Amino acid sequence: MLLRSPVAGVLLATAPSAQLGHVVTLCSVLHAVVLFTAFARLRATPALCSCFA
Repeated sequence: MLLRSPVAGVLLATAPSAQLGHVVTLCSVLHAVVLFTAFARLRATPALCSCFA
């Protein structure tokens, strides 16, 4: 989950200006997939979350 920010930064830094809209959309989709996966794992295995202990 911590990998998505540096990856997004590298993608944005290396993308040509004409493609920035597509790159931002791709980074948003990547962020959504990572968050969905994290929350799905927490729902499936509540022991992973120490905030309820």
